[in-house]
Amino acid sequence: PESVRSDRVQALMRHFATVPARPELVALLHRAGPVFTKTVTDAFGKPASLRFGGPDGLEQTVWRVEAGPTTSALSEELSGTVHYIADGHHRVAANLALWRSTGGPNDTGLPCVVYPMDELRLSAFHRRVTGPVDTDRLLALLAVDFDVRECSGQVTVSEGLGVYTARRWVRATFGGGRREGDAGLDVALLHDRVLPPLVGG
Repeated sequence: PESVRSDRVQALMRHFATVPARPELVALLHRAGPVFTKTVTDAFGKPASLRFGGPDGLEQTVWRVEAGPTTSALSEELSGTVHYIADGHHRVAANLALWRSTGGPNDTGLPCVVYPMDELRLSAFHRRVTGPVDTDRLLALLAVDFDVRECSGQVTVSEGLGVYTARRWVRATFGGGRREGDAGLDVALLHDRVLPPLVGG
């Protein structure tokens, strides 16, 4: 499980204890079973319960599954599988702590959105450094901890970093030992070891 910061959990507990209604959702991932898949497919075949426009012109559509045998079977299937928290680790930890401190009542819960893992798509998080940037210094800083190789076209990476500088792409793959947690992510290494000396941050 992903670790959480105790100070943030305590702050959220104090906040949650004083706010009567909390609309935030926790995002969960799971391996979709046959009941989940059939329920979603059947729901999409019926008229939507709600449809409205969201930010940037995105359309939001909601289908409702009425309580009954289908929801009972769905609840049973979801209860028997492992869920991964994609977003909301601190909120879950704070809510669990509050729930335990009040004796674990049965009539409490936390709103969640459940996504099947086979529909998960990860997009790149781009960092843009405004210039001028000394390309030779950038590449030299990367080369300390990364294997840096020039590419003929735009880099699509499943591992490492794609760096665009001086009108060309390079791939940078970390070759050292990684620290535990988010400190070992490529982007954290970039922020810790490359960008500060490059831009004087």
